[in-house]
Amino acid sequence: MITSQVKFNLLTREQVLGYLKSTGSKDQDVLLAAKEEFASNYRPIKWFGIWGMVCGVLMSLLIVLAPLGIPLFFLGVWWFRRAKKNAIMIEGTYAEYVGTLTGKGAAPFGLNAVA
Repeated sequence: MITSQVKFNLLTREQVLGYLKSTGSKDQDVLLAAKEEFASNYRPIKWFGIWGMVCGVLMSLLIVLAPLGIPLFFLGVWWFRRAKKNAIMIEGTYAEYVGTLTGKGAAPFGLNAVA
């Protein structure tokens, strides 16, 4: 199911694992594509957090808008931390699941791969 709605909930290991298992494949490329598709609904939260922090600081510089800027800053921090936790959960569960399929752990991918 492809949706373009941003999701703000905190992920659990079971949600990520269920999505990876629902592919019905053991191919690492298919699982990587499924992981990226699943994570795409949660990535914009990081940018919302950055936006909230920047706008909160800028609003707080004007004394009149400080009552709105301070809560907006803390909301941005909260969004940013939530996005970081979701990203860690997705990456960790993906690595664990691929490791159980191959029996030797997840292979490094992308810039982290060592030749």
